[in-house]
Amino acid sequence: MIENIKRAWLVPLLALMIGDPAVAADEKDWYLELEAMPGYHSNYFFRGGSAPAPDTYLFSLYALGEKEKKSGKGKFTFGWDVGQVWVLDIDNADYFDFNVGLEYQRGASKWQGEFFHRPNQVFEEEGTGVFYDLTGVELGLRQGLRPGLWVGFSWEYELQDYDRVEDLRDANVNSFDLSLRYPLSELWGLRGTLVYEAKDANAGRYSNNGIGAALALEGQPSDRVQLFMRYKYRQRDYDDAQPGDRNFEREDDVQDIIFNITWRFTQSWGVRLENFYRTGSSTRPDRNYSGNRIYAGIVYRL
Repeated sequence: MIENIKRAWLVPLLALMIGDPAVAADEKDWYLELEAMPGYHSNYFFRGGSAPAPDTYLFSLYALGEKEKKSGKGKFTFGWDVGQVWVLDIDNADYFDFNVGLEYQRGASKWQGEFFHRPNQVFEEEGTGVFYDLTGVELGLRQGLRPGLWVGFSWEYELQDYDRVEDLRDANVNSFDLSLRYPLSELWGLRGTLVYEAKDANAGRYSNNGIGAALALEGQPSDRVQLFMRYKYRQRDYDDAQPGDRNFEREDDVQDIIFNITWRFTQSWGVRLENFYRTGSSTRPDRNYSGNRIYAGIVYRL
């Protein structure tokens, strides 16, 4: 475990060694940030009833960055993040994330695109270790109406690829979001989102679709503090499941609550708290559950 953490630190540390803090102080069009956070998950597989619901300690290590470049009347922004999460009490559950994105802003319009790859994600439909590789893209457009007020639309496509013995679970997922952000003040904003998601799996029993909505509060109470809270509700219907299957006429309601806060006690150093709570209710009894994941740690920004 310790050796894995040391190896994972090598890339971020090399980036810090290459980056010159004196230059970073003068450059305003890029940043590099490192995050190291231990955590705890109360119900890793999000299971209920008599099914196994193991808890586990976690350790998360991330590096992320952003670079801006002006072009004519617009501006390009290139962003990326890569990270590793160690799941300390569950075998073979460690995973990493890789995301790279590009956005172009001209006037009040902003076009966005992102590619992501996340191997070894947990499949929350089983009480044992069922995992899949997730690859996807997201495209979006935001149109500003006035300072702090914008409307946005995004489409996300995901490919879920399971091990060969679980081929029936392989799926394509399409999600569509429509958002409106309203400024409460110069430092606070409220964002509402409508969601539709459709999952098309190799076996109809694993396919589902449904609508949802989210409400988020984002703010910066001071120059050194950033805060984000979001409540999200989703509905899932398993209309393709056949009579006699456990998912026949199954309906789920899933609710998520996210809370993040970062306090920078110096220009470069800060502390961060992240909390994710999920609860689900279903016509299938073993899918009634709740679980909480919390991280707390340090961040460093060049």
